[in-house]
Amino acid sequence: MFRIMVVEDESRMRRSIVEKINRSDKAFKVVGEYENGSDALLEIELLKPHVVLSDIRMPIMDGLTLLKKVKERYPGLLTVLLSGYPDFEYAREAIALQVEDYLLKPATHENIGKLLDNLRDKLLNNDKLIQSEVLQQWAYPIRAGLDERENAERLGQELFYHAEYLLVYSACAVVNAPQAMEESDLLPFLESGEEIYSIPAVEGTESIWVIGIHRCNEERIQRLKATMAAGDNNRMTTSVVIRVQRLKSELNRCLLIARNVFREANLVEDSNFFYLDEQRIPEFPGMTLPLQIEQALSRCVKMKNEQEFWRQLQAFFATEDMKSASRNQWVRALQFLARAIARWHDSDLMQVNIPVMDRELEEAVWQSDRLASLETNIKEVLAQLFEASADQGEKKDPWIDQLKRFLQNNYRTELSLSEIAEQFDLNPKYMIRAFKRETSVTPWEYVIGLRIDEAKRLIKEQPRLLFKDIAELVGYSDPYYFSKLFKKATNVTPTEYKRI
Repeated sequence: MFRIMVVEDESRMRRSIVEKINRSDKAFKVVGEYENGSDALLEIELLKPHVVLSDIRMPIMDGLTLLKKVKERYPGLLTVLLSGYPDFEYAREAIALQVEDYLLKPATHENIGKLLDNLRDKLLNNDKLIQSEVLQQWAYPIRAGLDERENAERLGQELFYHAEYLLVYSACAVVNAPQAMEESDLLPFLESGEEIYSIPAVEGTESIWVIGIHRCNEERIQRLKATMAAGDNNRMTTSVVIRVQRLKSELNRCLLIARNVFREANLVEDSNFFYLDEQRIPEFPGMTLPLQIEQALSRCVKMKNEQEFWRQLQAFFATEDMKSASRNQWVRALQFLARAIARWHDSDLMQVNIPVMDRELEEAVWQSDRLASLETNIKEVLAQLFEASADQGEKKDPWIDQLKRFLQNNYRTELSLSEIAEQFDLNPKYMIRAFKRETSVTPWEYVIGLRIDEAKRLIKEQPRLLFKDIAELVGYSDPYYFSKLFKKATNVTPTEYKRI
């Protein structure tokens, strides 16, 4: 249940400590092994350990510096110093850093067993931490092993005792938007003796809580709705509240339902609130596309009357149904429209890849933060209906291969899409759309792929390089951002990849 990182520059000593921890206490799992403090610090945010056990004397970044930075950034994390030198000065600095323990080398089974007993007692006394861990295992059961699930069930019976529970899910579709809500925004809703528990999010800008309450009725739900509206920081939030009868068996299903409701009901330019007393996804009506609009727009494409096409499309956007539509309703209506037009003019639009256009329309809708930007993005995607008709028989644009070669030669440097587009005399949005249509990735995603591939080569061929140096060599000045991108691209941290 508890995650521990081991930082020791002597590989034989490090392996010995890891083996002893694994054999001594099943409650602890070693999630990371490092030979210097610099690499360890980069991956704490990715691995989220409960304990960092670090040697003192190490190259690059010593243990005292590492644990000082850990305490500054992650004050709730437990720290242990490992040293072969029973030096008073080290002990004094350890006390100043408020480390939880001090382990002398050579680390024996007995000493490590006592250390883990001490750490386990401290961790188990932290109710907030244990509650969060148990809820994580119930929310994401596929991640937990059998022992962890059994421990969670036992602890859950002791820690969760409220009469009723609410799952509170809040998310915003716009990636760069500020977090919709903080835990402190929900505190005014609580009555005496009620509690709120946070569950770490795994997707985008979502926030997830469980609230233990005394009673659930209409008045309480309305008060929760008002509290969340007052705390909504960006006014583009979809909030879903689901009544949970049995946390252990229902939390994972309720979280999946909440995410589905968000996908179905998220509005483009406003917040939304749903309360589900029953654990099932409500029905959301589809968007009907008026036949006269379908026919009018199809005629415009047939006659290559682009000006009239955009006028008719703007009138369609201005209808009350579309103004109040959810993002998924926009997506379905537009995909239906594009397919209908392509059916009417199959021979003229052979250059249009309908599955690709479907994906581009979906991205255009979900990446927009206002109706105005949504309409602009959609117009840019649908413009290919006229481009395809005009470009029948033409070959692939030669600039795409030229751009790929340019990116392959310059991916280490700071690049902006606007500068690249200017160099190739292209509109930036057209460049992105056309490049993705041909390669299935945007130019920036292509650059990230090149950088990650080079980082993988450097990790394998030059294992003594620090991860922060590798980050700089492939074009990232921020090593923490590099570590997150590497994990996202490969599903493993740089350290884990090094051992593969």
